[in-house]
Amino acid sequence: MLRVSNIAALWDHWSTIVSRGLDLNAISLRILAGLGNAKVIEEWSAINEPSEAASNVTARVPRIHAGNLACAMRTLLDLHHKHNDGVPGPLLDVVEQNRSILALREYAYGEIDAHVVWDMWSLEDALIAAGEDGAAQEVGGDALRRLEKYMQDIPADSA
Repeated sequence: MLRVSNIAALWDHWSTIVSRGLDLNAISLRILAGLGNAKVIEEWSAINEPSEAASNVTARVPRIHAGNLACAMRTLLDLHHKHNDGVPGPLLDVVEQNRSILALREYAYGEIDAHVVWDMWSLEDALIAAGEDGAAQEVGGDALRRLEKYMQDIPADSA
C-alpha cells in the first residue's frame, strides 16, 4: 500500500511537470528514475509472486523493493520541501516519513550502509526541527557510531 501511494504521487508530480512543458532538471530525472524502477519491479513481482508460506511482511518483501520505495519516498519528501519554498510539512509527518525511509533503507542495505547513515542525519534534522532534541541527539550519536564502523570496513590502502 505504501509503495502504491508513493508511486501514484510520483505519477502526479510527473503529470504536472509534463503539463507545464517538459523541463528536465535533477528533480524530474529523479522522478523518472523512480517511475522506471517501479515499472521494472511491478513486472518482476508479477512473475515472482511471494509464496503463501511466508509468515511475516519482511519475508515476502524483497530487499530491492524496500530500497526503491525508500528512494521514491525520499524523492517525494524532497519535492514537497522544494515546492513549499523549503518549509517542511507538519513536523511530525516529516519525522515519521524520515523514520519510514530509514527503516526501509536499513532493511534493504544493512545498518552501516552510507545511504542509511545519510538518512539518519536527515531524521536527526527532522527531529531537531520538531523540537525533539533528545531523540535527535540519540540518532546523531548512532549515526556517528555507524559511520565509524563503515569506515573501519574500508581497507586502509584503498584510499
